[in-house]
Amino acid sequence: VNEAGVANLHCGTIAESLAHFHRVIKLSPRDTRAYFSLTGIAHAHMVLENYSEALAWANRSLALNANFNATLWILIAANAHLGHMVDAHRFLQQLRDIAPDVTIASIRAGQPAKDPSRNAAILEGLRIAGLPE
Repeated sequence: VNEAGVANLHCGTIAESLAHFHRVIKLSPRDTRAYFSLTGIAHAHMVLENYSEALAWANRSLALNANFNATLWILIAANAHLGHMVDAHRFLQQLRDIAPDVTIASIRAGQPAKDPSRNAAILEGLRIAGLPE
């Protein structure tokens, strides 16, 4: 079901993506890999420009896995969009600690989105926070 959430996130509808990710969490509420679904929900909220909601889901994901790059991208970007630059920079440093060579280009290259708008808010937030191109 996570795969269906990812597929819809990048190539389908955001509503379907959210439905799949929420179903995974409902079916396995104690799954230690739930950070993946939680980050998927956060990403969907970034697409919808619901930055506060994205932060809430990304923080839940961070509590399960502090080293999942995609969670950190969302924490950086959502905080930057909301003007919380201290937090954005703190998470940016955390990302650089685990992925020192990360750039906007490397993140964009690793994302399968058919529609570039699906990653636009994340990439723009990372730019605002100071991640190099």
